[in-house]
Amino acid sequence: MKGRRVLLVLAILVLVLFVVIPVYVAYSSIHPARCSTGKTPMDYGMTYTNFTVTTSDGVSIRGWIIPGKLNTTYYIIMHGYTSCKSSEGLLKVAKGLNALGYPVVMFDFRAHGESGGGYTTIGPKEVLDAEAVMDYVAGELEADRLVLVGYSMGASVALIAGAGDERVAGIAADSPYYRLDQVIPRWIGAKTPLPSWYGVLIGFYGSLLTGEDTSFGPAMLGNITKPIIIFYGTQDPLITYEEAKDLVSKSPCGRLVVGKGAGHVEVAEKIGYNTYIELLASLAGARC
Repeated sequence: MKGRRVLLVLAILVLVLFVVIPVYVAYSSIHPARCSTGKTPMDYGMTYTNFTVTTSDGVSIRGWIIPGKLNTTYYIIMHGYTSCKSSEGLLKVAKGLNALGYPVVMFDFRAHGESGGGYTTIGPKEVLDAEAVMDYVAGELEADRLVLVGYSMGASVALIAGAGDERVAGIAADSPYYRLDQVIPRWIGAKTPLPSWYGVLIGFYGSLLTGEDTSFGPAMLGNITKPIIIFYGTQDPLITYEEAKDLVSKSPCGRLVVGKGAGHVEVAEKIGYNTYIELLASLAGARC
């Protein structure tokens, strides 16, 4: 009888450790709390209008259009996981670009901010969100050239959505992850008290819940025949220097900008805001 109780306790412990906890974390990860700072472009001295588009899989995506004098090139800013278009950092970047005359488009990915969608896939389905916004800007707003600026998850999405799109003139990817199945364990190890290897289980259950392949990421891209800038912080726990270099090498005119001592999405702070904006602006007229 005592032996059976021990076995039962062990079975329950295994169930909790290897199923219940990782499933709970996976479910929570694809249903993040919605970000909202309450800020709008008006708080930064910019006028704007709202827009809504629907993705090819039926998700409503909401965003802002900030008009500019140079109407041929539009900058589209893509936020990171758990962030949103009203992030103060992103609004600061939008203001810097808009001050140079560029119109800027900002939007919330699915399950973030004001957009629809019941859950995030942390990249794969978010490509559909980006494509819907790009179609709107190129079609309804008649933009001749698009420049994509992405952060973290949004950086990886920007690279994949823009790599083969002829309307995209350049891509700035700040702290992109290389592959989803690699970044999940790193994120778990860096952001939670759980061991990083637990992220493998969490990624597995997350894949079952979303139906998406966790091998997703810009690592899968071939040649990118347009200018790209990869921003990499030497203290970023989510991407390695070798991975950043590999992404840069995919473009014949790729550029790696390193922020010494910078963590995840912290390069702008290390190299200086004005320099950061100048680098983004350089993509408007760049060609390979």
